[in-house]
Amino acid sequence: GESALFGPKVHKITTRDVVIFTRQFSTMVDAGLPLVQCLDILGKQSDNPTFGETILKVKGNIEVGNNLSESLKKFPKIWDSLYCNLVEAGEVGGILDIILRRLAAYIEKAEALKKKVKAAMVYPGAIMTVAFVVVGFLMVFVIPSF
Repeated sequence: GESALFGPKVHKITTRDVVIFTRQFSTMVDAGLPLVQCLDILGKQSDNPTFGETILKVKGNIEVGNNLSESLKKFPKIWDSLYCNLVEAGEVGGILDIILRRLAAYIEKAEALKKKVKAAMVYPGAIMTVAFVVVGFLMVFVIPSF
């Protein structure tokens, strides 16, 4: 929604948004729909309005003659160079649907690995915090009493 005080609400584009887009786009390309039509549908039906607008901008870039990978490269915060280069390879090789499917799987695995690493870092962080609290307690209350 809109807020009178802060203007339009900007939704952060998540990895999940990109994965869902990539999977749906792959399915549509596989079904033989034209790229512009796929992007139009995906842009309008996106749950994230900010991402939907971005997809429609990509569609606009394609309509003026750019290819898909060039259009995606204009948004490096959403689609990294690996994504864009693989899409370009898929366009050139005529296997865009397969590349998109593999990209979605790759992004999901990378995200799962990030979550595991973050979860694994919680325990050492908690141990360090407790250690600092105990040392602080000893320095303030126990050692001065000697």
